[in-house]
Amino acid sequence: MVNNNYLDVDHIFPLRIFYQSLLIMILLTNFSFSQDQLYRSTRHKFRIKFPASWTVKDGDGPNVIKKAVKDGNSIIVLVREIINAANIDKIKNEYPKYKNSSNKIIRKILEDEMDFRRYSNNEILDMAQDLVTGLKAKFSNVTLLNKEIRFLDNEKFLCVKYSASYKVQKSEYNLINIEFSTIHKGKYYQISGGSGSEEFDTMEPVLINSINTFVFEDYN
Repeated sequence: MVNNNYLDVDHIFPLRIFYQSLLIMILLTNFSFSQDQLYRSTRHKFRIKFPASWTVKDGDGPNVIKKAVKDGNSIIVLVREIINAANIDKIKNEYPKYKNSSNKIIRKILEDEMDFRRYSNNEILDMAQDLVTGLKAKFSNVTLLNKEIRFLDNEKFLCVKYSASYKVQKSEYNLINIEFSTIHKGKYYQISGGSGSEEFDTMEPVLINSINTFVFEDYN
């Protein structure tokens, strides 16, 4: 037989206080795990979270939008406009049916044609070798370790992992980099994470966790 006296106010009130305290503790715990540094680009319409203890800096090149660094490790976001006035003029000059079309119409055509969603997985994977060829102009001993199709924010990305070497004065350093790249609404986006080859296995989850927070914000 249940003792109803056990459910009186004197017993319920302390229990409620306990649950409130537990809820606050859970909320504070969740908050402590979400201290990543949010960066949002209104110009290029994306956001990403960098690791909490890393130093976030402006890019050091015309297309590097933002980067986060710590102890020789880095996460970099690069955005490059690939549709410009020269491209549009070329379309008008080479294709008579577009000669009198507005720049806006031609831009929309190019955006649609170059969107990664229109490419097969094999066509995108074939681009990996071109990427490696370009890297050889900057690094030595470039080796493609892996290539695959990955998704960020439900968008298709080419993901490549490669090792490379570079020299600073008389010292040579070996690194491993993982790069996610796509073409989206007339822009080339690349989000990459790199580390020294010896510590890459340890750092890779940190790099991937940050890259996975990348989200497009061009809602219109």
